[in-house]
Amino acid sequence: MQAFITLGTFIITLGVLVSFHEFGHFVAARACGVRVLRFAIGFGKPLFTYCAKNKTEWVIAAIPLGGYVKLLDGRDKTQDIAPNEQIHAFDQKPPWQRSLIVAAGPLANFLLAIILFSTIYMSGAPQLPAVLQTPPDSSLAFKLGVTGGEQIVGWQVLESKTQSLGPISDEFEPVLSWNALRWLLMDALAGEYGFALQLKAPDGNLMVKTFLAEDLPPMRQDSDPMLRLGLLLKPTL
Repeated sequence: MQAFITLGTFIITLGVLVSFHEFGHFVAARACGVRVLRFAIGFGKPLFTYCAKNKTEWVIAAIPLGGYVKLLDGRDKTQDIAPNEQIHAFDQKPPWQRSLIVAAGPLANFLLAIILFSTIYMSGAPQLPAVLQTPPDSSLAFKLGVTGGEQIVGWQVLESKTQSLGPISDEFEPVLSWNALRWLLMDALAGEYGFALQLKAPDGNLMVKTFLAEDLPPMRQDSDPMLRLGLLLKPTL
């Protein structure tokens, strides 16, 4: 089932990209006075065809893996262009207009990327909460009493590498997502400094776990420090 969802998503995404790309060529051609003979999404047998008043043929084809815009062009030997239509042919336009029409497709995709990223930035993207799975028996988190199911909601850096009295205050930096926590953990492991975590148990109770610098697993290429630390994201269904 997941394979069909992935395939369907790929086809839809490709269709949107191709449509926007070709629409860029279309708009630029019309702006420069070039007649567009056909605007097609996909290849193969046409599933839908519509001929507009301006004589542009709009086509949706069976194979949604591409598309094209067909322009009136004297270089195409299959086209019989009447003398009064020559002014609307692509090859009769000045170089700057032909360049604009050719470049309009990639520019349209660039504009689409700006629109999509701006929309995501303004609306935000969903983030996974930092809910922990059961840590390995040999990990530091297991030794500190982490059982799994807790959500990390606060973070605090210890002032000293040898600090053993726990957090220096009751104020914790909020942990908004697993991605944010992972960066904090990697910085702590690389910098070899201790930290305290505020955890919320499944029943809603809050607790604090202190990870001293002297107990942190060293960064090595032959093993995963996050696995030895034991703070791992709980898989979602």
